[in-house]
Amino acid sequence: MKIFKIIFYILIILGLTYVLFRTFKKKEIELNKTELIRGKFKSIYESKSARRTSISYHIEIENDSNILKIIPEYSKCFKFQEFLQEVKTNQEIELRIDNDEKFLSKNVKSIVSIQANSKEYLNLQCENNSIQNSKFRIPLIMIGGLILIFVIRFFEIKFLKV
Repeated sequence: MKIFKIIFYILIILGLTYVLFRTFKKKEIELNKTELIRGKFKSIYESKSARRTSISYHIEIENDSNILKIIPEYSKCFKFQEFLQEVKTNQEIELRIDNDEKFLSKNVKSIVSIQANSKEYLNLQCENNSIQNSKFRIPLIMIGGLILIFVIRFFEIKFLKV
């Protein structure tokens, strides 16, 4: 039974280390490292995960077979309702793709900027702010969670004599 606890703690530590590594490794998006795609807008749809807190958006443009996606990390920066109201089918739009974002499939591309009618619906600066905030927020959440676990364990040992 003790070996399972040790393996469990090792897996938790490895998972937390991986999350921290990915958080601190993530660099701000640089305009010169993005790819510009222009095309006629076909459709957009929301994709919610099972948790309902993670929303991503998929955009289709004519003559492009790639899956163009706004990842959940950047979805708060996207003015979805404005985009739906103001951008019509077959209207010319301009997308910027982050070449540093890697997915399992090579035909999935991460959208970091959307412009139509000289208006920006997804802003690069907002995403860079989100990246910087996550470098501060995620470690704080992890430290808070670890402190909570230690406090619970302390009270279990002290008062329940486990």
